[in-house]
Amino acid sequence: MDDARLVAADQNPGEWLSYGKNYYEDRYSPLDQINKSTIDSLGLTWSINLGTKRGLEATPIVANGVMCFTGPWSKVYAVDARQQS
Repeated sequence: MDDARLVAADQNPGEWLSYGKNYYEDRYSPLDQINKSTIDSLGLTWSINLGTKRGLEATPIVANGVMCFTGPWSKVYAVDARQQS
């Protein structure tokens, strides 16, 4: 990934390319599939077993359908989210 892609991150609303989503760290997603009228129908689509019972607090980065995040003990995971449903 290069600087130009980060600057143009808002052109691809389905991706979260950096900690704050875009170059300006807006931390806002324009996606609208989840809203007041659809929230009651949310459910678990997929999950992943990381082999630990420790909590997970991370801001995932999503690019080209691959979700990258850190887990316990500073391990980094890359999950093809397109293949999990």
